[in-house]
Amino acid sequence: MGKFQGHGLQSIYVEIVLAVFWIFLFLVLRHFRLLPKIRRRMTLLDYLVVLIFVLFIPNSTYAFWEIKHLIFHYKVAVPPNLFSYLVFGSISLLGLITSVFGTRMIVNHYAKNQKERVIYFFFLSLICGFGAMVGQLNLNSWDLLNFSKITHAYVSLLGHPQLILVALISAFVIFSINILIDYFLKPF
Repeated sequence: MGKFQGHGLQSIYVEIVLAVFWIFLFLVLRHFRLLPKIRRRMTLLDYLVVLIFVLFIPNSTYAFWEIKHLIFHYKVAVPPNLFSYLVFGSISLLGLITSVFGTRMIVNHYAKNQKERVIYFFFLSLICGFGAMVGQLNLNSWDLLNFSKITHAYVSLLGHPQLILVALISAFVIFSINILIDYFLKPF
């Protein structure tokens, strides 16, 4: 499909499309009241819908880490130029925005009070951070629908302490932005 400064264009398109598609799908399902609320009598389909959204949130955070090509100059965007900063910077910014917006949509839909909001933001931020780093190990969200691949992915992640640190930093950034937005916009 081609390359842009050493990076396959197919993966860039997939990251952008997945980052925006899941937010759009969430909004459509919520608009037509097809998105389940967490309650005592949830069906298996309700749990599956929630699980799928949680598994696909990290795609946005994975897109956010396209900035790595501008920070760590290895085989991609070497030497960086204006187009490198525009393309990888735009993808990274879109990834961050969709990560924050995606977590906010889920929290706004499911949380019943401020305490739940903080707990949901915390866990969704961790899922975003660690899910993005699992993506760095060349596993995608579809792979994670298989339980054996989930365990393999996270065991593999344990062998990369630098990715664990980046996952925690990512989670902290997404969590902090969401808490700051809540603090200044007061949702409850």
